Amino acid sequence: METEYIVCSSITYALKGQDILQRYGISSSVVKPPKLSVGCGYSLAVDARIKDTVLNILKAGGIKLAKTARG
Repeated sequence: METEYIVCSSITYALKGQDILQRYGISSSVVKPPKLSVGCGYSLAVDARIKDTVLNILKAGGIKLAKTARG
């Protein structure tokens, strides 16, 4: 599985995002992504195949995102 790192604006948003995704049955991990240094540097690691769905869910849930990166 290829991983997509969704960089959040803070650890708080990363944890809230993880909770929202869990309600939709989507597995994620809060991690410090490799080779990225944006904001606090915490990200949600998700399956890259569902990146667009995850981004839509997070945005609808009010999660502030900085960027995404594939790892």
